[in-house]
Amino acid sequence: FWQQLRAVLRLGQDDPLAAWQQHGDMLKSRCRALDELKLRSIRFTDKGTDLTIGITERARWKGGPAATPSGRSFFPNIPTEEVFTTPDFHIAEGYAAATRPVKVMENLVYGAGFVFKNGRVVEHSAEIGRESLDMYLDIDEGARSIGEVALVDTSSPIFQSGLLFNSILFDENAACHIALGAGYPSCLKDSHLLSDKDSKKAAGCNTSMVHTDFMIGSSSTNVDGTDAFGKTHAIMRDGCFVLQA
Repeated sequence: FWQQLRAVLRLGQDDPLAAWQQHGDMLKSRCRALDELKLRSIRFTDKGTDLTIGITERARWKGGPAATPSGRSFFPNIPTEEVFTTPDFHIAEGYAAATRPVKVMENLVYGAGFVFKNGRVVEHSAEIGRESLDMYLDIDEGARSIGEVALVDTSSPIFQSGLLFNSILFDENAACHIALGAGYPSCLKDSHLLSDKDSKKAAGCNTSMVHTDFMIGSSSTNVDGTDAFGKTHAIMRDGCFVLQA
């Protein structure tokens, strides 16, 4: 276990600091490549999943290091393997199957599945923990809509470890995921103007008391994006990025 944890944290490398800097640069490059596509939707396909999610014109992809007001670079989360954005919560069509267990209402939920229509979960299921999922989705109106969409390559050492850490800050970095609940205004252009619930919702950012990630990615996940001109771009194939960063 400890050897796997060292790998997850990149501590087994000759120069862990340089390894994290290089990894951060790669994640930032992926964000730039995704932003340049000016996507208006993103589609996940896999066994049990065919889900299309809307992306607003204001959306920006985030991931890797951030900066303090003085300009000093730092990693808000370690480990981190994702690039993510805030989608248009009005637009989600299709179905998705969770590929890893998720703790919901302090109980592990296995085999979760969702059907989306007009941006909302209209049907759901679970092999274990259905009752917790029932309670979660009824917490408030926003709990049934998507607040975050994230892309994670299967080269992630967390995915490679095969471990379930039972901590979402680790486990979300094992696979592509969606979050049901609140979105991140910081992923939208002019986020400083989004100061209240109404302005966030008008910008397509979901609002909710909750935010829980559900991993939907695997080694057979394909991801495609459609831009503002209707052109489709291959982003991931068989769980790996093919979009050139």
